[in-house]
Amino acid sequence: MGQVSSYGEPDIVNIRVMVADDHAIIREALEAAISRSQGLELVGQASSGSEAIGMCRSLQPDVIVMDLRLGDMSGISAVAQIRADSPQTKVLVFTSSKGEADVTGAIEAGARGYLLKGSSSSEVIAAIRTIQIGGSTIEPSVASILFDRMAGGRVSEDKATTVTSREKEILTLIAGGMTNQEVGGRLNIAEATVKTHLTHAYSKLNVSDRTEAVVRALQLGLIEIED
Repeated sequence: MGQVSSYGEPDIVNIRVMVADDHAIIREALEAAISRSQGLELVGQASSGSEAIGMCRSLQPDVIVMDLRLGDMSGISAVAQIRADSPQTKVLVFTSSKGEADVTGAIEAGARGYLLKGSSSSEVIAAIRTIQIGGSTIEPSVASILFDRMAGGRVSEDKATTVTSREKEILTLIAGGMTNQEVGGRLNIAEATVKTHLTHAYSKLNVSDRTEAVVRALQLGLIEIED
C-alpha cells in the first residue's frame, strides 16, 4: 500500500490490479488505461466468475476491477467468494447495471467501489487508487439506492438458522450459476418446487430475489461456493 507523502497525498506505488469482464473489448480498454498509469500493474485478466475467483486465489491482487455479468455465475457471488478467499483484495465493480439488487448486493458482498460503464478512464484509475488506500467510490447516480436500503431492516441470525438443508442446497446450486429448471433437474424435483423453496428462503433471509438470497446466505455462512 502506498505511503502518505508530506503533501498529504498517497504515493502511487505498485498497485497490482486484475480485471474481470466477459467482453474482450472492455478488458483491453482497462488494460490500456492501467498500463499507462503510474504505479499500477496489470497482473491478470479473467473472462468468467470462476476464472476470476481462481486467479485471485493464486495472484492475490491488490484490486480487482470486475463486471457483475460474468456468464458462468453471479458476479455478486463471485465478489463474495473473492472477499472470503482473498480478504486483502479490494473489489471495484465496473458494470452497466444500476439496479437495486446489484448495487446493494455488490456492496453487501464486500465491494469497495461501484462505477458504471461509461465512466472515464481517469475515473476508473482514481477509484482504484482510492479503494487501495482504504477509501470507497460509489457512482453518484446509484448512491441514493444505498441510503434507501440503509433505512430498511436486516435479517436476524436467529431467523436465518431456520433455512432448511434443502433450501441451502438450492441456494448453493444457484450460486454456481444454475437456473431454477437446472436445479430441479439436478435434485430431481419440479421447477415449481424449487420456486417454493426459494420463496421460503427469501422470507427467512429478508430478501426479494435470487441474487440477494445468495449474497445473504454467503454472508451468514449458510452456503459456500462450490469449485
